[in-house]
Amino acid sequence: YVICDEGHLLDGAISRLGELDLGAGSGVITIEEAIDNADHALPSMKKLRDTASLYSGAHRVTAKKVELLERLVAIRGHTDGYILDSNANKIRPIWPTVVGNTVDIILGGDRGRGKKLVIMSATILDPVLYGELMGLGKPGVDFTYIQVPNTFPATSGPIMYRPAASVTRATADKAAGPMARGIKLALEQRPGVKGIIHTVSYDWAVRLWGLLPPSRVLAHTVSKEKGMALNEFRKPGHDKWLLSPAVAHGEDFPYDEARAQILTKMPFPSLGDVVVKARMELIKAGRVAKALTDWYGWATMIEVWQMIGRPVRAHDDFAETVILDSQFGRLVKQYPKFVPDSVREQLTAGGSKI
Repeated sequence: YVICDEGHLLDGAISRLGELDLGAGSGVITIEEAIDNADHALPSMKKLRDTASLYSGAHRVTAKKVELLERLVAIRGHTDGYILDSNANKIRPIWPTVVGNTVDIILGGDRGRGKKLVIMSATILDPVLYGELMGLGKPGVDFTYIQVPNTFPATSGPIMYRPAASVTRATADKAAGPMARGIKLALEQRPGVKGIIHTVSYDWAVRLWGLLPPSRVLAHTVSKEKGMALNEFRKPGHDKWLLSPAVAHGEDFPYDEARAQILTKMPFPSLGDVVVKARMELIKAGRVAKALTDWYGWATMIEVWQMIGRPVRAHDDFAETVILDSQFGRLVKQYPKFVPDSVREQLTAGGSKI
């Protein structure tokens, strides 16, 4: 068996495997131009590789360049599944299935890494959508889907929906003031308590940081400051809250490290990302499988539930979640199938009415 944890991240992981890096300053304006350039450069690059000493640095560098050029040439005639990201100087697959079969990629085409694949995640949410997205087929037919119930009591993680503002790119300036007031109220109601303030984006973190009391809030507004801010926050003996856009994954805050958290913004996939935009255009045009039509809502709700799960890590743990962005209420109503029963119980435990 090969065990793949955090299976909700496989979409991004496999998609990144299929990215083709054109290098800084490539200047290409179409995928076809990039392919033509690669086709032209490939013979001379192969010659450089073959004439370089086998174990030399020159051989390693030119071998990697040959591999990239060959991958570029190989997508000729199949470019509908790719998008040019001019900002990143990359050609990127629109869906992970463009890269290849998920099982083959992880286990190896000859199954050299294992015979069976186990994908684990607390936030698959919809096995039909996930199976289509990852090219696994249909649950119960092509793969086995096993759902394990959440055994943590709902009272250990009550969710309190207390809308303070609607936060979108268009409303951010207007929403910052009411959101900051909502955060300050939540902090005042919890003296002596440490917690997390999720902001989703650095831009939103900067907007809020200037409106919040520094006596209760630690912040990092650039990625390189994250480690230092986390180390400071994890120290005992204070009641400060960590304002961060970057702790929704890979970080745990058990027991007294965080007895509460605040969600200030819904983690919508950015429409400024060319892949997200391309997916949404295909969905709008009806050019995707029916199971994928709600992909945007599904991707958003996965991130919401991942954030909610950060502080409660054991049966005897406890932490409150306060959701201040009114977009959460809309999402719950629009995508009820992506709201697990255990989360509904947590909403009830928190006195939330949606």
